[in-house]
Amino acid sequence: MAKRFEQHQIEALRSAFEESEHLTKEKKMDLVAATGLDVEQIASWFSRRRARKRAREAEAELQLSHSRLQHELRACRGSEAQLQKELLESKKREAELNDENRRLKERIAVAEGDKQFGSLIRFFEDENRRFEERLAVAESDDKQLIGPSMRLVDEYPDW
Repeated sequence: MAKRFEQHQIEALRSAFEESEHLTKEKKMDLVAATGLDVEQIASWFSRRRARKRAREAEAELQLSHSRLQHELRACRGSEAQLQKELLESKKREAELNDENRRLKERIAVAEGDKQFGSLIRFFEDENRRFEERLAVAESDDKQLIGPSMRLVDEYPDW
């Protein structure tokens, strides 16, 4: 197992790292003299320290992104709920309008049917009125004709 650095070595390395994350040759030689470590150990310590710093920064950035995305997700869920409510209301309104449209189409069909059969209805109403007029006249005079081809029963002797 690798030997751990002593406390005074770690403090010297940290102090140098706070000044600059990258070592110059001059600074490396100063640290070798101050800590008693060799150049590879010092370079390796700085490399690991930079990697840990990048990892912490990346984790902090990810946490920030996660928080922001959680906030956006809650906002989107609220918007989705509102849109679902509006969609339900729109579908309900569409069903009401379709029902009203169906009823209006039925009324139009009846009205158009009335127009088509209106002349026929008027013809029968006119015929019925004329028949009633003739019937009224015939009741006053039993021998009078009711219609062009209809005669009163009294006019036929066989009946």
